[in-house]
Amino acid sequence: MKKNTVRKQNSRFEGRLVAGLVAWPLAFATMTGVVVQASEHNSDMKPSVSDTSAATTPLVIQIESVVMGTDGQMRVRVNGQYLTRHSERDGIRVLDMNYDQVQVQAQGQTFWLKPHHTLTLENLEPTENKVEN
Repeated sequence: MKKNTVRKQNSRFEGRLVAGLVAWPLAFATMTGVVVQASEHNSDMKPSVSDTSAATTPLVIQIESVVMGTDGQMRVRVNGQYLTRHSERDGIRVLDMNYDQVQVQAQGQTFWLKPHHTLTLENLEPTENKVEN
């Protein structure tokens, strides 16, 4: 009888361990996002490649999937990174989401996108055309 009791305790522990291993990458991704955002405001840093090339390259928004986290909070995978509601990364802000569509804001515009779809925003600012005489 004692043998069965010990086995039940071990199986409970294993379940907690598995849940912890699944939840850890999501928590780590969130923590690294905070560290990166804090380091971007350091005045001693050189501008990153994404800052200098933002005016010349188009902004790509790729909605990969919408998932429910182990903490009960929905997350959307945008350009390879998980974002929650009202979070922002690389100029893309997630406003709202459900399993069928995601509302994002980028470059002052708001879009509803479906999972597995990609939107490319190009810089459409007018350029000065010099006329040579």
